[in-house]
Amino acid sequence: MRACRHRSLLRTTLALIFLTLASGAARGEAKDWSFVASAGGLTLGQPTRDSEGHVLLPVDADVSGLHAFSQPPTALNSALVCTGWRPSLSGQQIRLTLETGLPGSEGASSLCPKVVNLGEVAAGPHPVVYADPDGRTHEVGTIQVP
Repeated sequence: MRACRHRSLLRTTLALIFLTLASGAARGEAKDWSFVASAGGLTLGQPTRDSEGHVLLPVDADVSGLHAFSQPPTALNSALVCTGWRPSLSGQQIRLTLETGLPGSEGASSLCPKVVNLGEVAAGPHPVVYADPDGRTHEVGTIQVP
């Protein structure tokens, strides 16, 4: 009886660990600038507006470490996929944070989405920074929003 309860508890614990890991992978894990830099950095394109007035910012990045964008990669990440961007605005400053996860869904890729929807942003120059999960920022460039 005692061994049966032990196995049941073990199964429950393993199931909870699996569900926790799976939900974290689906949600995406925010990465700091050192991770992005080690994977080759990122480059910004020229922003445009969609038909609803939202600003769309082209961004090139790949978490595999196989391609150089703003700098040469120094690490390989074969077990990660890019799940998206977490954009935010702080005054005139545009903040970007990259999220990664584990492979498993169809269409998952190490290539990050090429366009980030920034929502409604005023026309004019805007500094773009990479925002670490802990709040530290790293200058990426300045864009001119139409």
